[in-house]
Amino acid sequence: MLVQFYTAIIESILTSSITVWFAGATVRDKQRLQRIVRSAEEVIGRSLPSLQDLLHVAAARGQTECLVAILSQGVDLSITDSAGLSPLHLAAKNNHPECCKKLIQCNCQIDALDSLGKTALHHAAASGSVQTVQLLCKQKSPINIRDAVSVF
Repeated sequence: MLVQFYTAIIESILTSSITVWFAGATVRDKQRLQRIVRSAEEVIGRSLPSLQDLLHVAAARGQTECLVAILSQGVDLSITDSAGLSPLHLAAKNNHPECCKKLIQCNCQIDALDSLGKTALHHAAASGSVQTVQLLCKQKSPINIRDAVSVF
């Protein structure tokens, strides 16, 4: 139980403070940060989220500044989480149009399908995210793709 608590706290600190750490960090600063992260992993006895995992967390939580900092590190936007969701799927699903906009500006694949054949547009529409649906349509998200569970 304490491991989950410490993991959640450290993940929260990393996702909320990454803009400070990476925005003006030197190579030496990043090496120091890596040592801190490795020490924290030793304390809790398990690995902490990777930068790729933090990208998914930032997209899902709508942490635009954090997302931008992570994107500046050249992460792979096509990697999905354990549920098959890309960062764009997560941002769209949770009604974070600014995060969607940043991801699209970084050439995130707008028509990528999750494990159920859903696009970001499907997720935005299903969650009632009107502003996100409008943004995705304006960005030419395909509107005729059927997901794996469509009955029409």
